[in-house]
Amino acid sequence: MKHKKIISIKDPHLRTVRYNLRMLIIKAAQEKRFQLSERFRSLIPGGDMERMAEIHRQEERITHDLRKSICMCKVCGSAKEDMIYSPVTKTWFCVYCYERNQDFYRNTKDARLFP
Repeated sequence: MKHKKIISIKDPHLRTVRYNLRMLIIKAAQEKRFQLSERFRSLIPGGDMERMAEIHRQEERITHDLRKSICMCKVCGSAKEDMIYSPVTKTWFCVYCYERNQDFYRNTKDARLFP
């Protein structure tokens, strides 16, 4: 996306559905990370460093992708709030964190980060 985008839902039932879907995705990612960490721990006694590094990269990628997704705020980790997309950082933030960061960066040289 090239422009700032706000995803806001007013209906409380739809908010609940959105939250539950986000939590399903988050839990699936956590389960995958847990499985990878178990595989990582099983490799520690043998010391297969290449395989351990690959598993670690996969864990980090899952975490990175989840933090950049609309499922959770990049700053506070909230999954319940309405989200705003920042085209400069290519990340989703909850409305509260975005506005707080926008106020902070408004008078700095990095004002472009939160338009």
